Amino acid sequence: MLDLMLETGVGRHVGWTLLEFVWQGTLVGLATAVSLWLLSSASARVHYVVALVGLVIMLAWPAASLALWTSAMIGARWIGLMG
Repeated sequence: MLDLMLETGVGRHVGWTLLEFVWQGTLVGLATAVSLWLLSSASARVHYVVALVGLVIMLAWPAASLALWTSAMIGARWIGLMG
């Protein structure tokens, strides 16, 4: 399995996705913290929704990045085969 990941370049893309998640997660975490601070007088339900949205974004953003990396890789290979 690991050999296949390294042969196809998927392992490299997963690595870059994890590395990019460092700044993406920091950005989302800071935005969530600022939002919670600005909404400090809001109800607990609002705080819960803001925190939940931050966590969902932290989950979705790296998945979307990986999907874009792999689709670009597949597209480049397809163009290389056709051209």
